Amino acid sequence: MAFVNERVAQEDIEKYELTELWDSYRDDEGMYIKSDPRYKESGAIYILNDTPYSFAIDRERESWLIYFAMVKHSSWEEKHQSYTDEHIFIFYFEKQKFEVRLILDDNNYMDKEINVFCYDYTWSIKSISPESKNEQELKKLLKESLEVYGARGLSSAKKKNIVTCLF
Repeated sequence: MAFVNERVAQEDIEKYELTELWDSYRDDEGMYIKSDPRYKESGAIYILNDTPYSFAIDRERESWLIYFAMVKHSSWEEKHQSYTDEHIFIFYFEKQKFEVRLILDDNNYMDKEINVFCYDYTWSIKSISPESKNEQELKKLLKESLEVYGARGLSSAKKKNIVTCLF
């Protein structure tokens, strides 16, 4: 079997304890932002998706990928909010959840011939936590899942996606 984009079903939320995972990234007030202790000096904050509504999953190999957040520059007070090129995914592999921080280099454009917005994403790894005993296989499956996930998971289906992984 291969990775496919699917809506996250209630049984998946329970099986993989996604509510608890999601809540671990929220602040005490339940907001969708949370300061990251590793970024205290820069003051960077996460901008989280509302809910883990879709993922790329390979049920046979029991691996999945959910997009979690992008990291915003320093403070909310900036007039023009800007984001870093760092994105946070959770990757489930060998019955373990990994926080994967990827750096995005994107070159998005409108293909006027087919009248479709095209996503051209290039990902590189910033970090994977915790470390895996089977790093090569993890990266192989991570790459496969990113290629299927495209730019936006389920909402990528009607768009042209080019995904390159530099790992």
